[in-house]
Amino acid sequence: HQNMILVTRSGTLGRAAIVPKHWDGWTASEHIIRIIPSSEDIAGYIYVFLASDYGRELVKRSTYGAVIDEINDEQLSSVPFPLLKNHESMQKINSLALESNAKRFEAYKLEREAMNIMHNEVIY
Repeated sequence: HQNMILVTRSGTLGRAAIVPKHWDGWTASEHIIRIIPSSEDIAGYIYVFLASDYGRELVKRSTYGAVIDEINDEQLSSVPFPLLKNHESMQKINSLALESNAKRFEAYKLEREAMNIMHNEVIY
């Protein structure tokens, strides 16, 4: 669902993505851990932290596996997560991330419109 956070759990570990609106209803593989934020007031902040170099390194330090690196949901849930004393900064980070995600959906719609024009007016 929109604003859910996805984190890769095997192979290339710790890659985070925030789900844009046009992914609603899609299915992800079992190699992804799904994080359902308690509200949109924190969803963007969680995503930005996990997508940062620092967040990714904290996720990776719980790696196990001899050939293919793995992490599970329990290990991910034990990653220390910083809550800022400055709540305004946290809200700004959150708002910018969610705005970016909304614009990703708008860009998707514009791209689809361009593809339809190409298909209907140029190719045929």
